[in-house]
Amino acid sequence: MSFKTKRRILTAFTVLLIIALVFFHEFFFGTHAGITAFIAIMLVFTVTTLLWWRCPHCRTGLGRRVLWVKYCPSCGKELND
Repeated sequence: MSFKTKRRILTAFTVLLIIALVFFHEFFFGTHAGITAFIAIMLVFTVTTLLWWRCPHCRTGLGRRVLWVKYCPSCGKELND
């Protein structure tokens, strides 16, 4: 899977988490289903980030840099090749 695809998926997960925080807080928090769904989304996001958010060249984690990272902070190679 290309780095651009991984970035898009992780960005979608981030948007989904923000939507979940807003809507689940209003409608579902306090119910078992809402809390379970939110925890499931958080777990998927965390595991996906830990496994995918790495430099494709040196495999070093990219940390919290999401949208603006263009070069790997470790090896200096461009990430969108």
